[in-house]
Amino acid sequence: MSIASVVEQNTTVNYRQRLAALLPAMLMAYLVLIWPLIYARGIVPADLATGPLPPEHSFVLNRLFFPALAGVSVLLLIAERHRLLRFHLAGFFLVTGFFGYLCMTALWALAPSVTISKAMLFAMQGIALLVAVLLTRRVEDMIKPMFWVLAVTLVINFLAIPIIPSTPIGYAGIFSHKNMLGSVAVMGGFFALYGLTRSDLLVRRVSMALMPVVLILLYLSDSKTSIGLFVMVPLFALGAVFMRRYFRVSLPVLITVVAIPAGVLLSGAIPGFSYHTVSRIISHDGTFTGRTDVWAFGVKEALKRPLTGFGYQSFWGLGDKSPASKLPDWTGFVKVTPHAHNGYLDVLLQGGMIALTLFALLQIMVALWIDKTTDRDIGLGYFFNVLFLYMLLQNLLETAWLQGLSGSSMLVTLMILLAAVQRNGERWV
Repeated sequence: MSIASVVEQNTTVNYRQRLAALLPAMLMAYLVLIWPLIYARGIVPADLATGPLPPEHSFVLNRLFFPALAGVSVLLLIAERHRLLRFHLAGFFLVTGFFGYLCMTALWALAPSVTISKAMLFAMQGIALLVAVLLTRRVEDMIKPMFWVLAVTLVINFLAIPIIPSTPIGYAGIFSHKNMLGSVAVMGGFFALYGLTRSDLLVRRVSMALMPVVLILLYLSDSKTSIGLFVMVPLFALGAVFMRRYFRVSLPVLITVVAIPAGVLLSGAIPGFSYHTVSRIISHDGTFTGRTDVWAFGVKEALKRPLTGFGYQSFWGLGDKSPASKLPDWTGFVKVTPHAHNGYLDVLLQGGMIALTLFALLQIMVALWIDKTTDRDIGLGYFFNVLFLYMLLQNLLETAWLQGLSGSSMLVTLMILLAAVQRNGERWV
């Protein structure tokens, strides 16, 4: 075979690679559009004080969609096995070690069957995303289809304003809770910011049109966390890109420099100021709408199994098996909450310090990859800085890490896999 033929074979994108690039968008469409339209309006979540999701909801569509998506992904991987790229050695061990450990927690989980089923759901998503990362030549080939999925989702929620009544605590759109709409609106807004940096004229115009839609949906949802993060995170990310491009400060170092004094400040080291003060400023409530009670209970329980935790997805919402079920009725929100409303605490509860340490190493790997991306493409680097910082901050007040039916969690998994894959010199960004 001639050199020209080899080059052409390596640069030509066939239909299987194009299909692989669409896998993240298919998954995103299911999580933020298809599943909510079919199921969400019939579900009242636990944080509306009605109790956790009833066990009779088996979600038949999940049992059809995720195995089918994983099966198609495996077939694509087999067909394109000659194009497989390699993992970074450290990335390979971190990814396999972390996700393998999550599965292993079924051995000591409070509800092993729940851990196994949730881990299988998470693994099938991971397979689809891994195949997309391995077979897709440019990361933008995956991002752009997700951009259009989120654009359609935002428009549908906007058009539904006069049709779907608001909940007592805010407009939820096609979702079951206002915070879910707020999270999706923020993600859509960040993808719109990405679109504004692209050369595609249609993408830029659509992005400009989406920005007022995002602002209206955030205002109607009254999701204070999402509104605050949508304002702050793009500014923080702009500062991170500036520090990287002009002072060569890496993202992990920058986060550490900012996080340490912020942690000291919020811990109450300064008299008269703590995270309770911030909560009162934002919502006139010093408990972050009951979250501090949940955190106190979660920390107390985590100390009972500090090393190994209680098992992946095996702590909240287990009925009589959940430690929270043993609380008296007057504890209210703590007894029925579906998660800790803090992603870091939930990782600790699910896998102990082992899982938290491994997950922290994965995030450092992602941050270093974002630095390299910023060096090559400032627009794409800014986009990933925004997503990464948003996840770090969002999980202080909500749980978005390692969730099977979460668009935010899906993006975290995608970034981890992007960071772990060795591109062998190919143009990736």
